Amino acid sequence: MVELQPKTGRKHQLRKHLSVLGNPILGDKEYFLEHKILNGKGLYLHAATLDFKHPFTGKKIVITKELPKKFTKIFP
Repeated sequence: MVELQPKTGRKHQLRKHLSVLGNPILGDKEYFLEHKILNGKGLYLHAATLDFKHPFTGKKIVITKELPKKFTKIFP
């Protein structure tokens, strides 16, 4: 498990960067290491916390979400 703090919401930003570093996201069928793919379980990428400034009110918004069950089965 890793904690990432992206600067933008660019498409595939986290997936591409981790793949280039040799640590692709588990279940990623586009950016993966040869012979290291988890078939049929989906992408193991989860935003546990999002925080941003509301574009109209300027108020800080913080949203948190627990890990999905599929994560806790692999990472207790």
